[in-house]
Amino acid sequence: MTEPISPKSLGSYIRMVLNERGMSANMLAQASGVAESTIRSLLKQGEDLSAPGPHPLVLRAVCDALGLDHIRIFQMAGYIPLEYQPAHLTPSGEYVGVCFDAMTPDQQAMLLGMIASLDRSKQLPLGGKQMAHLVQEVAHLRQQYGLFRFRKAPVLDEIGRIAGNLLRPNLEELYLERTFLRLSALFQGDADMTITRAHIQQVIHHANAAAVVNILLPRKEMYGSLEKLYWLIHP
Repeated sequence: MTEPISPKSLGSYIRMVLNERGMSANMLAQASGVAESTIRSLLKQGEDLSAPGPHPLVLRAVCDALGLDHIRIFQMAGYIPLEYQPAHLTPSGEYVGVCFDAMTPDQQAMLLGMIASLDRSKQLPLGGKQMAHLVQEVAHLRQQYGLFRFRKAPVLDEIGRIAGNLLRPNLEELYLERTFLRLSALFQGDADMTITRAHIQQVIHHANAAAVVNILLPRKEMYGSLEKLYWLIHP
């Protein structure tokens, strides 16, 4: 279930997580090291207007205890803008970006021309205008669907991912089957949508699809595009 991101949904979202895991407010208080009264106040967020706003350190402790996405929870609490997107750049890349924004329009055009020239001479693996278009489309995708915004994987999911990769000999088949089952469940009520393993393979092996999943989930330690697709649609 994907809860809408808003301050009104914060308390109900955390209550939903507790219910799914069979936890009480007292158990969360013990796990997070936060006073039970503070936890109960947090669970009222969005419903009880007299409840004080949650402290950032409380939210962090709760996220750590439950393995929740810190950015999503802080967005629900109103501490981080909904349009925020974390940067996945090296320090040098961020420096270039800051310099670019400080340039005049003429200077920016000159730099973009140099990059385009390098790309045309095949000295940069960018794919020219096509890659720029894909980056723009991914930005729109993230704005429209919270599912595709950056998420920190819960600790248990990370442990399961690493262990599964070590113990399973055929990772391609593993993630193909998992992705097929997940997509089949998502679209089981749509008569016009038929999901097949062959279709998944055809899509994920397309160069544009590989670029998109790499932009959405820029983690080099992951097996490949199929694994990244699985974790992108993982509930």
